Amino acid sequence: MFQASGLMDDRLSDLAVERDTLLARLGAAERLIEEQRVELVRRRVESADLETQLFDNLRALERLEDEQAARVRKLDRAHNEFVNIVSHELRTPMTSILGYAEFLEDELIARSEQELRRHVGQILASTRRLERLVNDLLDYARLEAGNFRLELESADLKIKIQEAVESLRPQALDKALELTLSLPDASLQLVMDPGRIEQALFNLVGNAIKFTPPSGSIWILASLIDGRVQVEVRDSGPGFSREGAEELFVKFVQGEAGSAKPRSGLGLGLSIAKAIVEAHGGNIGLDSEPGFGSRFWFTLPLPVEVGLQPPLVS
Repeated sequence: MFQASGLMDDRLSDLAVERDTLLARLGAAERLIEEQRVELVRRRVESADLETQLFDNLRALERLEDEQAARVRKLDRAHNEFVNIVSHELRTPMTSILGYAEFLEDELIARSEQELRRHVGQILASTRRLERLVNDLLDYARLEAGNFRLELESADLKIKIQEAVESLRPQALDKALELTLSLPDASLQLVMDPGRIEQALFNLVGNAIKFTPPSGSIWILASLIDGRVQVEVRDSGPGFSREGAEELFVKFVQGEAGSAKPRSGLGLGLSIAKAIVEAHGGNIGLDSEPGFGSRFWFTLPLPVEVGLQPPLVS
């Protein structure tokens, strides 16, 4: 009996030790849980602080973006107003000079004053070049302001090509350039803005005249291809590198072909021609290689039955 009692005491002692061990472990677990809870609360507070800081930073960034956007819009308005004012101030005396020069030219033709006619012809040529520069400035301002519009009507592209080439023929003759026209026999009746298309032709042919060396050749061709009219302006000039060709239709970029690297104009002509052609639903491009001349081309869609509304180029 005493032996059984001793065994019972030993068992109770073991259970007490086991209990104390479990209680110690439980206390450690509770302390660990409490530490983790405190750490979680601390991290939540830090996260809330970070979220608040991030939100404040985003709001500050949005305010800064709004301020910068407003500043850019203000600068754009000031820029466009400046271009319009300068263009207007240039156009007023230029129109007067052009009118008086044309009057003098008519008088000198009647009197057969060849030498004076040559001088007046130079005045007219320079004034008309100045007029084209002013028109480029105005068109650039309209493009930037998003109010560049087309006035569409039915017109013969063939006639516009002939008129543009004949207007530029004196410049070609001054450099002893040969201008060759290759047009279809039939008319090329399109729905287009005749003045704008003529302007694009002026820019392309004028560009060819500028870069083609004296005694060179320029070909202007028109044809029907896959339901579209294609116009080409080819020249025997020095051509452009691939990198230079890609940049020619970018605003304010002037071409540099050959060793002379001519630098004239505003670098707007080809970009405006691109805007005009694309506003008509057409495409424009350039194929060129140094030493083998250049081929500028653009296509225009043939008329469709539905009515066309003058698009707005933005």
